[in-house]
Amino acid sequence: MSRNLTIHLATVLAAAICNASIAAAAGYIPANGCYIGAYIELDEATGGDIEAFEQMVGKPHATYFRYVGYGSPFPFRWVREMHRQNILPHIAWEPNDGLEPVDDDDYLR
Repeated sequence: MSRNLTIHLATVLAAAICNASIAAAAGYIPANGCYIGAYIELDEATGGDIEAFEQMVGKPHATYFRYVGYGSPFPFRWVREMHRQNILPHIAWEPNDGLEPVDDDDYLR
């Protein structure tokens, strides 16, 4: 497992634990076990294909992660595809040009 994937999985788990009371109230905590997710966009073995990835690892995943450059259009097609497959999309807005252009404005809402 790559270092970045390990860090991401740990981050998802930590976020789930920190938000457990909120998620439990909304019904998002599984009755047994935990949800798992992955970042596979640049995965050379599967080419970012979810079905191929899940077949390779032998487990369905509840969430997939995607980086989007800050200022880029929202990835509606990808989000719709995730929802169609009952997968939670996880998006990170990546400030490739530094933090100066980042504002708490309509773009982030």
